[in-house]
Amino acid sequence: MFGYVFNFADAAAFTPVTPASITPSVRRLPGGGRNLCALDSRHGRVLFRKKRPWENKSPWENKCSLLVWDAVAGKKQEVRLPEMFSAPEKFSVHDWSACILCNAPDCDHIDCGGGPYNIVLVGTTYDVKYTYGFVYSSVTLAWTATAVLDASAQERCHRGDVISIRPSTVVGGCIYFRTRGTSIIRYQFDGSAAERLSFIELPNYDARGAVLVPAGGRLQFAALRKRNDERVRLRELLIDSDGAPQWIRLEQFVLPVPCIQIAGFVEEPPCLILGTKDEGTICMNMETFKWDKLPKANGDVLPIMSFYPPLSAGTPREPDEDSPEEEVSRFRMFSRSVLRRTADK
Repeated sequence: MFGYVFNFADAAAFTPVTPASITPSVRRLPGGGRNLCALDSRHGRVLFRKKRPWENKSPWENKCSLLVWDAVAGKKQEVRLPEMFSAPEKFSVHDWSACILCNAPDCDHIDCGGGPYNIVLVGTTYDVKYTYGFVYSSVTLAWTATAVLDASAQERCHRGDVISIRPSTVVGGCIYFRTRGTSIIRYQFDGSAAERLSFIELPNYDARGAVLVPAGGRLQFAALRKRNDERVRLRELLIDSDGAPQWIRLEQFVLPVPCIQIAGFVEEPPCLILGTKDEGTICMNMETFKWDKLPKANGDVLPIMSFYPPLSAGTPREPDEDSPEEEVSRFRMFSRSVLRRTADK
């Protein structure tokens, strides 16, 4: 992890957590983060929802485009939403979220910056009560409709509308999206259009925060107990031979320090990003329980994970033509601290 992004007010912010001498040449968000809302991050790329400030007064009402920022390659690309979700008169009747994935063949993700990628979008319509899946290819520059789920399947699972500002979780051949209800949406890469989407009920929990974390090739549900700030409850998703989902109870674990929220997660290695009472924001490995202190963030955190070569001495940094340094400084809220190990368990 060389940094992370988070949302506040009507902008997104980027905080680097490694020394300037070894991080990629681009260390600021496009446009300084103004009018951006971070949705997802994977393999060095960050996916934003973009708002055009002159079109309306509501901070996130306009959802007609996405912005892909390749933090390692220093590139950005604006992507229009599928027509079904981009018509201005329909903003109030759609909810959607999106996930970004590397699309390079047989990629080990060591050096895929600047390469091809896909965006998987899942959206729910209120008017006809359908949930759709679309895939965008950076190679063809086009969206393809890949999945549809009818209202009856949604109602059986107490459907909830997609939460666009919560990051997705990728496990095996599936992507999982959070909803505002008591369920999650599973998008499968394989299968027919009628089989790729499904709703899965979440386990009952009394918690102040919860995330979906990939661990050991399976999906885990981690929740911070409301009446105990040092214990995390874990459930693991198991699909039986009939295709029915079950949540298996795992042993809860004790956190190294008292926490007030689960602010995010890292997919590999599986880690929780936690807001603590006394130590600020920390990143804790779920296997070793070792943790690192991060510069304090505001709300949910999206880590930017990627391999990249260190900059050679004297290498100039690429300026962002949309955001001069004096304008960006007000969005860089925290210092460029280096990750440091502060405690083990």
